[in-house]
Amino acid sequence: MKLLRIIFLAVLTGASACGLSAQVSSVFNTSGFSGAETVITFNSLTQGIQITNQFSGQAVTFSGAALNASTNSGDLSQFANNAGGVIATTWTGAPANTPWVATFTVPQLQIGFLVEMNTGDTVAITTRLNGTSTGTVSFLSSNTTAVFFGVKDTGGFNSISVSVTGTNNRFFAMDDFRFQAIPEPGVTALMAAGLGLTTLLHFRRRAAA
Repeated sequence: MKLLRIIFLAVLTGASACGLSAQVSSVFNTSGFSGAETVITFNSLTQGIQITNQFSGQAVTFSGAALNASTNSGDLSQFANNAGGVIATTWTGAPANTPWVATFTVPQLQIGFLVEMNTGDTVAITTRLNGTSTGTVSFLSSNTTAVFFGVKDTGGFNSISVSVTGTNNRFFAMDDFRFQAIPEPGVTALMAAGLGLTTLLHFRRRAAA
């Protein structure tokens, strides 16, 4: 019985360690999202307004390089699924020289958005947990049509910074900013306990046999 307790504790410890190990990867579509994630469309905003804390009620605020609501028809035409006519952009007549930042009230598992850039420019997303960088992913634009891009960090993050680099003018526009929170700790603990119970029952069956 003592051996079974040791095995049970080892399984729980291993599961906990895996949960704490951050793994950062690029996201290129919405298929990995749960379907219950939060999606910010920006359609409630008016032309030219700076985006800061308008979505604090949905657990996210924006800062850093100014993000502004835009109804520019030339850019809107690049977003095939935009029905509300408003996107977010850092373009205010000059290239953005600093990243824009999104800060979340609870740790997130993944975020993503439709992004439009000039051909040859690169967008980079850096995830941070309590101010400490946990990883960076980047995407090189091959045309000006909006595509989906994002980041997943299984260790969790509560802010991101997004920058654009390249030989062009570093234009950036986005829509459908979506984010999915890390599962509640109780869910993770329940999964670990279930794994441990399965192992315990397995060894009991073997002992009985």
